[in-house]
Order: sequence, then structure tokens, then C-alpha cells
Amino acid sequence: MSDVNNIATHPAFTTPEIFSHKPTFIGTWGHQLPVEPAEYLVEGLIPRRAYSLIYGRRGSAKSFFVTHMAYTGALQMSFLGHEVADRFGSVIFVGEKKARFGKRPRAWLKANGHEGTLVPVLVVEGVPNLMDPDSVEQCIAYLNDVARPMMEDVGVPLEAVFFDTLARCLPGHSVSDQAVASQAVESIERIVKEARLSVIPIAHIAKAATNQDATAKGAGEWEDAAEAVVRIEREGQAEIRTVTNTKQSDGPEAMAAAFLLDIVTLGQSKRGRAIDSCVIREADIPEFSGTRARAPSLSADALAIDQAISRMMAEGQTVPVPDVPGPPSNGLAVIMRLLRSKAYELGLRSGEAPEDMADAKAVSTWEERRKKAFERGLGELVKAHKVRREGSHIWPL
Repeated sequence: MSDVNNIATHPAFTTPEIFSHKPTFIGTWGHQLPVEPAEYLVEGLIPRRAYSLIYGRRGSAKSFFVTHMAYTGALQMSFLGHEVADRFGSVIFVGEKKARFGKRPRAWLKANGHEGTLVPVLVVEGVPNLMDPDSVEQCIAYLNDVARPMMEDVGVPLEAVFFDTLARCLPGHSVSDQAVASQAVESIERIVKEARLSVIPIAHIAKAATNQDATAKGAGEWEDAAEAVVRIEREGQAEIRTVTNTKQSDGPEAMAAAFLLDIVTLGQSKRGRAIDSCVIREADIPEFSGTRARAPSLSADALAIDQAISRMMAEGQTVPVPDVPGPPSNGLAVIMRLLRSKAYELGLRSGEAPEDMADAKAVSTWEERRKKAFERGLGELVKAHKVRREGSHIWPL
């Protein structure tokens, strides 16, 4: 009787009538296969040295999400509650909003206390053409011969490359064409193999009646071939965004994180206007029914006040919080009077100012209306547990 554990002596692999030539495929009994643990760049979200896909609707903050992932990875900071076990460097290829993308890393560095610090994240203007073998070859050469040595010089390995966006990597082609998707996925997998890193394109979302039905825009090959797929959702104009694993080769589908956007002011334009960008701030995953998140929607007045608080914090217009239980970790608050003025500047809706500012009664009515709008908006933020108010002191939670 043959030894079933020895493939070399098993009849199925030694009978000349079955194989008259050297077999192309060699099988191994399942119980003899090596067991290798999944390795992640971002635990539970982005696997190491694999193709992953991030997608979401317009306005879901995909680019800010990618920026946050690249910089937290480079500094080995927690990414929205997910562990980064080892520092990793990233290259972000920017095909959309190229002229304005520079504000995003600058805002992240300022908001996180690393302004002026060299952090191993390279930003490249333009994206490779995944339908052109020469362009793919040039991309691989850049990653291996230029980007990787630059990362090594600062002691951090190059591990991730982001393409913003997938559609820009397919000039003259449709993301919905199955043949196009198949060829582009082959190019992505070639970059993964030859550059030895994770490739993460960012895609738009296909039109769907509800978020539950939403998929990445284009052919099914994009999601089918990916090791991991991450969906970013935003319900209407709700401020909170949720992050869901819709596919994990070594893990379950689940809502993984939630975040908000804070405004950061970088300076002023020649005309004296503020140059602003946004950064991600972790939030609690909202309560949800089934798979649909229920995120509270804030009024325009509440959003203006929330933005005013963020801007005052970033600009250092703060004071120590009063001696109360549960103060914020940074111990800083803003003063009501100054916050009201800042909220007015940011567009807190309160009607047009009187044409005749000398009309004391009209001015008084207008100011009272503005004050009530501020109080209503602030009340929304307190009720939503976004801020705490103690007397004239207010601070974010």
C-alpha cells in the first residue's frame, strides 16, 4: 500500500499513463500546507504586500482618509483605533486635485504637532497608466530605485503606494469594462510583486439607492481581485463618516471605524483670506440598525460653531479649562465671547445685517437673532456630545 503522505511515491503521481511529461501542477495535501499568519500594515484593514481597494462617494473624504493613513503609518500612530505594528513609508500618486493636495499633508503635520518634520511620505504629481506596460514599468522603477532608497535613508521601509484615483489610472478607458479591469488588476498585482509593497487605489462609488447596495464604481473585478476592500460612507450631509470592511480575506466584514473632519488654517492668501484644509479626527462608531449607520445631522449653525472651535484650537486662541471633573486631555478650552465672533465670521446664519446700522432698534433685533442662532447651534453640539460647556468655557469632546 502506498504512503498517502508521500506525494512522490503515490500512484497518482508516478503512473506513466497519467503523466507522459513533467506535470505543470503539483498538489499538496491540505494538512501539509504551511500556516502563515496574515500580516497587516494597518491591523484589520490593510494587509501587507497585497492589493487593497478603498472607495466612497464624492465628499466622503477619501483623500483625507488616505493622507491620515500614510502619516499615521509613517509615525507608527494608531489609525482610527487600529494598530500600526511597524512604521512604514508611503508614496501617494495624485491624479485629482493636484494643485490643492499639498494643503492636506501640511494641515496634518500642523494639527498633529509635526510641522516642519520630515515624515516619510512622498507625494507624486500624476498617476501611472495601468493600461500601459511601459508606464507600469516606470512606476516600478521609481518605487524601487528612487522612493525606496529615500525611505531607507531615513530608516523607514517603503511599504505602501496609493493611487488617487483609480479612474485617473485608466486614461481613455472605462472602469466598467471587464477587460480593462482585468488588465489593470494584472498591472496592480505586478507592482505588488515587483515593488514588494501594498498597492491601494482609491475608487469612486457606483450609483445605488442606498449605502447597503453601494459598490465600487466599475467592473466587479476591482473588488473580486482585492485582498481587502474598505468602504467610506457618509449619510447625506451628516458630519460623521463611517469605515466598513466589505471584504477581508482573513477577517469578517464589519464596521471598523468612524471619523470627523476638523478645519486647520495654514495661513492667509494675498487677499487676506484664510487658507484652510481638513484633518481627520477619530469618532465613536455611531449606533446603527442592520448595516446602515445613523449619524446625527447637524445644522449649518452648529457646523459653523464646530469649525470655529477647531480653528481657535489650531490658532492657539485658548485658555485653561476650569477646575471641573473630566477636563479634556490637553486641558484647553475656548471662551464663549470669542467663539461667538469666530462663528459669525464662518457664516453662522442669522440673516442680513440692517442696511442702516444707525438704526439702534434694527441692530438690536439683528444681534439678538444672531445670539439665539449661536445658542441653538451650541446646544446641538452639547446634545450630540461633541462639546462640553461650563459657564463661558467650551471645549471639544
